[in-house]
Order: sequence, then C-alpha cells, then structure tokens
Amino acid sequence: MRKQYLSEIASVLAAAVAVVAMSTSIFKFDKFDDMKLAFAVAAAAAAYAGFFSVYLTRMRERRLRQKRVFLIYSRKDKESVSKLVKLLKERGYNPWFDVEEISPGQKWAPSVLKGLTDSAVALLVVSKNLDLSTGFVAQELKTAMASMRSRDEAFSPVIPVRLDDSPVPDEVKEVHWVDPDGDKGLEQLDKGLKRVLGERSGR
Repeated sequence: MRKQYLSEIASVLAAAVAVVAMSTSIFKFDKFDDMKLAFAVAAAAAAYAGFFSVYLTRMRERRLRQKRVFLIYSRKDKESVSKLVKLLKERGYNPWFDVEEISPGQKWAPSVLKGLTDSAVALLVVSKNLDLSTGFVAQELKTAMASMRSRDEAFSPVIPVRLDDSPVPDEVKEVHWVDPDGDKGLEQLDKGLKRVLGERSGR
C-alpha cells in the first residue's frame, strides 16, 4: 500500500515537472532565478497535490475499515451467508467473507486473523450447523470478542444473526439477535451495525 502512495506522489511530481518543462519552451525566462522559482512553485504544488491524494486515499481506506464486517459462520451455511454478504454490500458495508478474501494457495489462518484485525464488527451466524465447542470458528468468536470494541458501549461488536430457531450461544446470550429474513430484519441489523460503528442511524 505504501508503494501505491509513493507511486501517486511520483506521478503528480512528474506531471508538474512536465508542465514546467513545457512552459520553459514557450516562455523565455530572462533570468535563471526565474526558472528556479518556477520549478520551486511547481514542486510545492505537486507536493501538496501528492499529499492531498494520499490523504484522501487513506481516509477512504479508513472508512472502509470502519465498515468492515467479519462473518463467523459454519461452512455448511455458506450459501445463506453469501446472500447476507450481498445484502451487506448493497447497504454500503465491506464484509470480510473468507470465500471471497482467501485465494487458492494462500495460508488461510493468517488471512483470517488479519481479517479479524481489520474489521470493526463481527456477525455470528447462528444455525443448527454452528459448532463452537471446538475448531477454528470458536477461536474466531473468541478473538472477535477480545479484540473488537463498539463505539456505543450499550452495543456488542459481535451481533448474532439467526438463520433458524437454534439458540444463541452462551458467549453472546446477552446480545439481542436479529433474523435477516424476518420483518424489517435487515433494517434492524443496519441500525445495530451503525451504532457499533458510531454512525447515525438515519439515511
């Protein structure tokens, strides 16, 4: 990512130098100091433009990270979770879904850990297929609850999403769950996510 920023700055600087070079071929500078001044002004403008470009890029990445939603689920529920991911994207969120984020040949454990670290909130997809007694899914939930923090202390950074009538696990039994297929379920989930992220609920 740092290379991308340097590349953007280099591109702006190169454009500025090109402009100055073209201007010297059109306008005749009487003194060498005039040419130095022109280069100095162009360099300063390019530096400011480069800095502003990097600033905007970082701000965008920060906003995306704030809207990063990690999905904790059973692989048997992949189809249902895929639909949920699509709906989250339509509402402006940036879900971390292992099926889309991990490439063939990539070590999945470090990738999952990074996904958790980069995410601000997690959705625990509850169903009859979810098993938190052992396995990596249990570790994902444990890590999410230990590392994530809600902007609103009245809200949990781990939100249970129920696909069926299975009970909510003890780890999040005090957290109000949501049924994404129920009446206004997505609106309720959207409201909860915004409270965790510290955003306004209104659109």
